[in-house]
Amino acid sequence: MLTAKKARFILALFSHGSASAAARAVGVSERTARRWMKDEEVAHEIDGLRASIMSELSVSLLGDALMARAVLRDLAEDEAQAGSVRVRASTVLLRSAVDFNGRRLDLPLDEVKELVLRYEQYDASELAGGDDRDEETGSQP
Repeated sequence: MLTAKKARFILALFSHGSASAAARAVGVSERTARRWMKDEEVAHEIDGLRASIMSELSVSLLGDALMARAVLRDLAEDEAQAGSVRVRASTVLLRSAVDFNGRRLDLPLDEVKELVLRYEQYDASELAGGDDRDEETGSQP
């Protein structure tokens, strides 16, 4: 079982970026921090937190990419836009498609589907749990 200090060290490791800075933040020596880094339980927790952070980041980046694609597509299709804007948006979309098709996905299809599902759930929860303040006054209803 992780002690509270080890748990704080693991969190500090991610927020401070190095074992020595994390050690200072939680008040232990660098020698203790190095020993903890070799501890199997601590290493497991670090790996789990890293995987969780990367998963959340992947969902966020997927959402950003989908939003950017929608904006570009809207610009490319909007006849009210200048021709140069429409051509530039179309060029970016085409280059992105070519780049995407030219690369092998590092994630298995099941993981990609899971990321899309998680993004859709996140997006839906953001819409459902949005701020209920009046846009003009900023007050709650």
